[in-house]
Amino acid sequence: MGRSIAVVLTTSFLDELFFVLAVPLVFLFVGKANLFISLDPNASAALAETGGIYYFFWLGYGIIAAYTLLVAYALFINPRAVKWVLLRIFSLPLLRRWKNNAWHTGNDMVIASGEIRGQAVSYWVKSFGATIFSWTARYMVINCIIMAFIHHGWYENMIIYARQLVMWIILLVSPTPGWQWNSGSYFFAIPRGVDSYRDI
Repeated sequence: MGRSIAVVLTTSFLDELFFVLAVPLVFLFVGKANLFISLDPNASAALAETGGIYYFFWLGYGIIAAYTLLVAYALFINPRAVKWVLLRIFSLPLLRRWKNNAWHTGNDMVIASGEIRGQAVSYWVKSFGATIFSWTARYMVINCIIMAFIHHGWYENMIIYARQLVMWIILLVSPTPGWQWNSGSYFFAIPRGVDSYRDI
């Protein structure tokens, strides 16, 4: 049971860590102008870079980064402190109905922390390497589908890959179905502005 909990929490942590590390890299490599696009094909690039998608994306990234830091602290440093904080938060009147769930979550973190502490560096290298490979392969499926019809270079591939990261971050934190619809619409705008698509 303890090992199963450790695997689940470790996998979740590594998944979020991938996004926390990958997003700044693609932002620096691809650039703001190529990364953020408007859902309106007639809108200017400047509008896309300062519109709601841009700010909502960074809000979502901040939430994911904060969650990743919290889980990292719980797994590697002090899981009992995190459990105590969770129980205090969910003791508030409006949140009391979920206190039992918070208690179970805190216990899971304590158990998982005990299981993964002392793991060799090779364990984390292999685990994170598998995480990078699985997420990269998932996103590259779209690139492969597009490449079946239209040839484009490695930089265009990187732009399309990076825009998928933007869409996924927004999907992860979308509070309503309407926001999720906007994220889905963003998917269809992913190729827009890429040189290989100008003749379509």
